[in-house]
Amino acid sequence: MKAEVKNIDLEIDQMEYVGCSGISYEEKSAPTNSFNSSVENEVVSREKRIATLKDSKRETLIKINKIDNALETLEPRDLDIIKLRYFDKLNNRLIGIRLELTEEWICTLKAIVINKLSTLINI
Repeated sequence: MKAEVKNIDLEIDQMEYVGCSGISYEEKSAPTNSFNSSVENEVVSREKRIATLKDSKRETLIKINKIDNALETLEPRDLDIIKLRYFDKLNNRLIGIRLELTEEWICTLKAIVINKLSTLINI
């Protein structure tokens, strides 16, 4: 999720940096009674896209904060199980060896912790 926030920031920076370009005459343009120009339309479109990206970034940051807050409520052993399983990508057998618990008990504890986290995060 943190990488998603960085990507959104990069996209916003790119959109703010790229300016309007000149008109090309590859295709014949027809006269119109429109009161707005293509430059105005491009600026409005870019501003809407930037606003959408900022909203998406805000929502992602809220999710990250919810997850961090939920992880802070865990007991040290429960936090170790989650970190080893989901961040370090270890299987239940290896986690059991490290924490000196059985594989079955790790599976049970993991389910309890996940249920606890899901109620706290509520994403």
